[in-house]
Amino acid sequence: MNDHNNLDLALIMASIVHDVKNSLGLIQHQVESMVPQLHDKNPEIAVQLQQLSLEAGRINHGLIHMLGLYRLKEGMLSPCDDECFLMDVLDDVRTKFISSLEVLKIEFTVDQHDPDMIWNFDQTMVDGILSNVITNAIRYTKSKLMLSTYEENGYLVIQIKDDGDGYPENMIQYVQPQTQMNYQTGSTGLGLYFSSQIAQMHQVGDKRGYIELSNDKQTGGAIFRLFLP
Repeated sequence: MNDHNNLDLALIMASIVHDVKNSLGLIQHQVESMVPQLHDKNPEIAVQLQQLSLEAGRINHGLIHMLGLYRLKEGMLSPCDDECFLMDVLDDVRTKFISSLEVLKIEFTVDQHDPDMIWNFDQTMVDGILSNVITNAIRYTKSKLMLSTYEENGYLVIQIKDDGDGYPENMIQYVQPQTQMNYQTGSTGLGLYFSSQIAQMHQVGDKRGYIELSNDKQTGGAIFRLFLP
């Protein structure tokens, strides 16, 4: 009986999260639609609205992660083996943030070592990881973001780099084991945990995907790397 009640509660919570996520997405879209109208007339308000939209986006990503972890626990989440043209994937991700980047005056560059590179992975899942990281990077960077891809030791590496103050050491250390969420770091690490789980679901032979955090030794900025076999 208790197990049945727990299952019902989990389903109810998942349904509520799904509804809230959709409503929040609608609010975010409406806020973003107001930014171009105010960009020239009142740039300060436009910047504040864009920052509000980014915060709504962060909350939305958190809700998506909650739903994803529920589906993962229930065995309802598995990656598709999509053949992806990397340049298209990067362009799609960049397009989502054009408005935010322009209003907040952040330079965004894309560097793909091989413009014709094709790789197999679940594009929707990877897009979600990258969008979440870029949303946070926009919040903390000073003026620059770089999205790049290259191949290393049989892995596709997708890297996001900013010129902010970098990741706290406890966050970098937390990601290394990639086993469970740590509530002692001041953050649940939900986004990182979910990203790690999604990365590990991508497997080719004995190779599994993983994520890695570090700070640039020269600029001190944060570096996020996603490794896909």
